[in-house]
Amino acid sequence: MKKGTKSVVVLGAPVVKAMVATKEFDNRDSIEEEEDAERELEEAERKLREEIEKLEKESS
Repeated sequence: MKKGTKSVVVLGAPVVKAMVATKEFDNRDSIEEEEDAERELEEAERKLREEIEKLEKESS
């Protein structure tokens, strides 16, 4: 190993770890966004069903 190369490797390790952590965070964030969107869709569907039931009862 050339002189000075070790310091680059030592300094590079935290950078690589930070990059990996950032990628993991982005992946988790994407998953959470998908889960939030799914919950919002389910809530909208539930409200729509309730509204339909309400209208059906009123028209009976």
